[in-house]
Amino acid sequence: MRKFCLTVLVALCGVFVAYAGNDGDGFSMTAEKRLEILRNYDYIGNFSEGMAFICQNDKWGYIDKTGKLVVPCMYDCCDSASVDFVDGLAKVCLSGKYGVIDKTGKQIVPCEYDYIGNFTDGLARVLLNGKYGYVDKTGNQVIPCVYDVAYGFSDGLARVELDGECSFIDKTGNLVISCEYDSASDFSEGLARVCIGGWNDRKYGLIDKVGNLVLPCEYDIVDSFSNGFARVVLDGKYGFVDKTGNLVIPCVYDEVTNFSDGLARVVLYDKVGWIDEQDNHVIPCVYDYAEPFSGGFACVAIRDDLNLKYGFIDKAGNLVVSCRYEFVADFSDGLACVGVVDDEWERKYGFIDKAGNQVVSCRYEFVADFSDGLACVGVDDDEWEHKYGFIDKAGNQVVSCKYQNASNFFNGLARVKRNEKYGFIDKTGKLVVPCLYDDVEYWSDMDIFIAVVKGTNDYCIRYYYDGKGTLLGKGKVQKFAYKNNYKFVFND
Repeated sequence: MRKFCLTVLVALCGVFVAYAGNDGDGFSMTAEKRLEILRNYDYIGNFSEGMAFICQNDKWGYIDKTGKLVVPCMYDCCDSASVDFVDGLAKVCLSGKYGVIDKTGKQIVPCEYDYIGNFTDGLARVLLNGKYGYVDKTGNQVIPCVYDVAYGFSDGLARVELDGECSFIDKTGNLVISCEYDSASDFSEGLARVCIGGWNDRKYGLIDKVGNLVLPCEYDIVDSFSNGFARVVLDGKYGFVDKTGNLVIPCVYDEVTNFSDGLARVVLYDKVGWIDEQDNHVIPCVYDYAEPFSGGFACVAIRDDLNLKYGFIDKAGNLVVSCRYEFVADFSDGLACVGVVDDEWERKYGFIDKAGNQVVSCRYEFVADFSDGLACVGVDDDEWEHKYGFIDKAGNQVVSCKYQNASNFFNGLARVKRNEKYGFIDKTGKLVVPCLYDDVEYWSDMDIFIAVVKGTNDYCIRYYYDGKGTLLGKGKVQKFAYKNNYKFVFND
C-alpha cells in the first residue's frame, strides 16, 4: 500500500536511462567519428569489458571502444543476454552451433555444441547430441557429454542426472555423492537441500559435501543459508537452523526474514518486531506493518482505526519519525518521500530528513526520488492534467511544473515532454534538445542523443546530437529483424 503512489509516478514519468552501458565510458573518439560508426552497422549493443556486439547484414561481431572491428561480423544472432563478454569470454553461435571466443576473436571453445551455459567455478555446461558434459576455459571437454541433465558447478560440485538418478560430481567428473533422495538443490556454503516424498508430502533436510545428513528431512521448507542461518518451516511456523543442523530459533513465528546486520524481522500474533541471533526480542512485536532496515532505518506502521500511519525507527527501536504519514518511501540521498491526505481527501507528497524534519512540505501530487541532486515532482493544473518539474533538496522549484512527462536526471540530463513532443533539459531547465520529436534517447555509451520522428511502420527519421545539443546529422532509418530495432540507411 505504501508503495502505490511512487509506483504510479514511475509508470507516468519513468526513470529514463536509454541504452545505458555496462562500462559507462563508451567510445573513446570524437562525436563525429561515433556517428560514422553508427552509420556503418545495423545495430550496436552496449559495452561489456570494453567490447560491444554489432550487427551487419544479419551477422554479428564485436568492436572495441576505439571503433575498431575486433571480431568480424560472421556469427549468427543469438540471445542478447548471452553475448556480453564476461571474464574475457563471450558466447557465439555459428550455423546453429555454440562456442566461446576471447577478446581477440579466437574460438576458445569451438562452435560445435547445441548449447553452452555460463562458466561457474571455471567450467561451463555443454550439450551435444542430447547429452550434457562440461568444458573448461581452454576449450577442453573435461567431463564427457554423457548426462541426461546437468547443472552448473557450485562449491566445487555439480548436480547431474543419469537414467533418472540424481548425484553430485566433482570437477574431474568423479562421483562424490550418490543421492538417495527424491530431489536435491545445488550446494551453497557447503550444504545442499534434499527432500523426500511427493508434491503433497515433501519434507526437506540438508546434506554436506560428503553426503552426510546434517539436517533430517522433517521440515516443510528449508531456505538457502544467509549469514550463517537458514529459515525453516514446521507445521506452518518459522524458525532458523545453523550450519550444524541445530534449530537455534524455534519454529514459533508466523513469518520471518533473513538476518541482516544481526537482526531478523519477525511476525508474531499479527504484530511485527525484530529478534537478534539469540532469539532476543530487540524490538518488540508491536507494529502492524514493517519493512526491512535500509540505511539504518526501517519503515513501521501502526493502525489508526482502519488506516495505517507510517513512520521510521532506528536499529535500537527508537521511533525517530512518528507514525503520522499515510505514505512513506525509503530514505534516498538523506531524504524520504512522505505523504498525507489533505482536507479535500487528496494525497499530497513532500520530503523529510532523517531527523524527521519536514524539508519539503507535502504539496505535490507526485514525487520521485532525488537523482543528481534534483527530484521530479508533479502537480495537477486547472484542467486536472499532470504537469511535471524539478525541485532541489531545499525544496526550491528549479524547473517549473510545465511538462507533460519528465524522467529523473541521468548524467545531468532529463527527458521531458511538452505539447506531445520530447526533448532533453539540463539541470538549469535549459532545453538542450528541443521538444520537437516523437521520442528521444540518450545513448550513454556513445554520448549521443538520438531524436526520432516517426514515419511509416518500416522507417523513421533520426536526428543525432552531441552532448552539448549540437546537431551532428540526420538519417532515414529502416527497421530490421533484431528486437524491432532500426538500422541506418542513408544521410539526407
